[in-house]
Parts: sequence; C-alpha cells; structure tokens
Amino acid sequence: MGEADGEEGPDVAINPRQYVAIARQPATGSFRTGQAMVEFLVAMVALMVVVAALLQSSSLGRAHTDAMLRARMEVGRRAQQAVVSMEESRFIRDWTPGNDNRRYTRDDQPDSGMAIGFQEFVVNPTVPDLADWAILESLPDQTLPALRGASNPSRHFDLIKATESETITLLPAVQHLLYRSSTVTLEAEAWMPLLENLY
Repeated sequence: MGEADGEEGPDVAINPRQYVAIARQPATGSFRTGQAMVEFLVAMVALMVVVAALLQSSSLGRAHTDAMLRARMEVGRRAQQAVVSMEESRFIRDWTPGNDNRRYTRDDQPDSGMAIGFQEFVVNPTVPDLADWAILESLPDQTLPALRGASNPSRHFDLIKATESETITLLPAVQHLLYRSSTVTLEAEAWMPLLENLY
C-alpha cells in the first residue's frame, strides 16, 4: 500500500555529499558555448587585422610606385635641359636612432660625415696600393683623379635629382590596430645624369 493509505514508504539513505557534488558540477554546455564565442571573436579580429594589412600594403605599394613614376618623369625632363643641377652630396658617417630607438628606420637622423673620410675609407681602399693612383694621374684624362679628391662627387657626374611625394589615407582598421595616424606620406627620389652632352 502507498502513502495515501497512511503507510510509510521504504527508507532511503541520502548522502549529503551528493548534493555538494551536484552543486559544484559546472554547466559544461554553456561554458563550452561561451568559450567558443570568445575564440571565434579573437579569430575574427586576427583575420580582420591580416586582411586590413594586406589591403593597406597594396595601396602603399601602388602609391609609392606612382610617386616614383612622377619623380622619374620629372628628372628625365630636367636631364634634357642644359642646366647642371646644383645638388650637393651629403656624406653620411652613421645614423642616430629616432624616437622608436630602432636603427635604420624612417625617423633616424643622419650623422654628417666629411669628404676626407669618404676618400680615406671608401675611395682609397679600392686600390691595392695608394701608389697606384699615380698611374691614373699620369693619364691625359684627369676625370678619375679629379673625382677622387672632389668634395662634391655628384657634380662630376652632372647628376640631377627629382623628388615626389604621395599622401594616402589609412584604413580605419589600420589606424586603430596597427598605426596611430590617419595618413602616411611616401616619398620617392630619382637621379639621372645630364643628357645634354651624353651622346
């Protein structure tokens, strides 16, 4: 007979530790779902950074190419004129790192050198013995000996320079995640000898 007839049911032993174990058991389903969502968001951010970097690199390369083409056209136009460029050679002894404390980056500043250092450490070592320069000095054409001791070698080559720049706007993702600036200015420099008396 059941409890409705006034009879008590069989005694069941309840272990209190079972309740503790059940209370401490995590909700594995919801936990795994939340972890999957976090991993998905991290993967999406990483993918967005990669895509933005690829697109921005493409636009930077195209802008630099355009600036270089314009510089090449301008230096070609100047090279056909009879006016010799007055561009001065700049001797660079070394580079001082800029604000990023990294050598040979955009914000580095050149340490000026001297023509005597260029002659001593760059030009003179091109011959086995300094006495070999006497052979060149004995030739009727004194172009090379004059070039050796020149304080401005670029004038002996009649080099002409043209510079062009291109400013582009960075993608929003690149601005916020990779580079804290809205624009980047690219510079291109082209050199060419004077063509007036070349042929």
